[in-house]
Amino acid sequence: MNVSFARNDPLNSDVVDGATGRVLFEVSTPWKLGTSTTTIRDARRDVIAQYERRWGHDRVTYHGETRRVADWLPKKGFLSRCVVALSQSSSASSWSERPRWSSARTVQY
Repeated sequence: MNVSFARNDPLNSDVVDGATGRVLFEVSTPWKLGTSTTTIRDARRDVIAQYERRWGHDRVTYHGETRRVADWLPKKGFLSRCVVALSQSSSASSWSERPRWSSARTVQY
């Protein structure tokens, strides 16, 4: 499946199916000073996830379960810039954290 953002701002955009143009998710991040929360809604507009940027530890809530980002997306090592995500089927993806001005690479293994 090929998905894309409807706008250039991935924090405030619809995520659409490239083949059908159907909206899969809506991503919204209201602007405010201090902590901010990004909300992801499905096509029925139900909230499925929230990402809260906080001083100290960012938090992710996914289908009602809240965890620290460091617990949800662990790094490969203490000084590593590479994070790992495990799917429910136990397949893993990893990518390197990079500055905003460079592109990130996803590696399946």
